[in-house]
Amino acid sequence: MNNKINFFKTIFILLIAVLSIANSYCQSAGKYSLSGYEAFKSKHFPVAIDYYSIAIELDPKNADAYFYRGYSKANLEDYRGAILDFNKAIKLDPQNGYAYYKRGFSKLTLKDYAGAILDYTKAIGCYKRFSYLNNKLNKH
Repeated sequence: MNNKINFFKTIFILLIAVLSIANSYCQSAGKYSLSGYEAFKSKHFPVAIDYYSIAIELDPKNADAYFYRGYSKANLEDYRGAILDFNKAIKLDPQNGYAYYKRGFSKLTLKDYAGAILDYTKAIGCYKRFSYLNNKLNKH
């Protein structure tokens, strides 16, 4: 009986330790994302990219970190790198209309008009407020 109690105590302690470690990683990823967002708002895009890269390393399922890293890359005119990050953000959060919109802009800039139309259409489907894009699409 004593062995069973010790076994369950050990399992319980290990479970608490694993959950604590996981929680500290998520908090760290959140802190780096927040620092990245502050740098992004201040238009320090290379710094934002560095912070978001660390956040992604700590939490690879952080769709917002991919989105804002891609947005930062687009602001630095690294449209191909931005598209890769927007792809990942969309894979993690398929209803993120902003990611489709920004990816569409990156594709438009690279003269991938068909890809841009698909992304803008998807963005409109996610967010009706992007309906003004219909006018933009008709021009191209």
